[in-house]
Amino acid sequence: ARRAAKEKEKTGADSSAAAATGATTAPKEPVFQLEGDKRWVVAFQVGTALKPISLTIDNTRMHHAIFINSCEHVYLNVTSKVNSVIVVDSKRVQIQLKSVVSQLEATNSSNIECQVAEALPSVNLGNTHTVNIYLMHPTYSRETEIVTTSCSGVNVNFPHEADESELIERAIPEQFVSKLVPNGKGGYKMETKPSDMFT
Repeated sequence: ARRAAKEKEKTGADSSAAAATGATTAPKEPVFQLEGDKRWVVAFQVGTALKPISLTIDNTRMHHAIFINSCEHVYLNVTSKVNSVIVVDSKRVQIQLKSVVSQLEATNSSNIECQVAEALPSVNLGNTHTVNIYLMHPTYSRETEIVTTSCSGVNVNFPHEADESELIERAIPEQFVSKLVPNGKGGYKMETKPSDMFT
């Protein structure tokens, strides 16, 4: 009985260890398609550093969205104007865009590079690290609004005012300094500014 109990205990321990490490799951089938004339889905496309995956979308419409999910080592070229671009759970993804109506959004991703030839009104990044954004249009680049939450290593490149062929790089602040200051109404408010290393 004692031996049986020991065997049961060992089996239980092995099962727990397997559960802790996780069973090997088969890779999901790559997706590259237009869904319902609303959004292009680029999902589970996984290349390597030596052999990245190169994809082109050249028949988009202005109301189409681009949804990139769980991709790695992928280069995506979108040749026409689209409504929006969303990147989720991806890394080492390069995106070439002509123009965007609303915004670029990236969540839970890393090593993302995006180059836009014309307009990109808004960029929204959440828990995303090592991002390079290239705003290539000399006028539209000055109109882009960028919102970051829990991000690091975000850099924005844009044309020099005097020489459009020269790009200027600026880092999005990661460190801030806050202090109480008079609010002009007899009370105080919290004022937050980027630390000196980002100014």
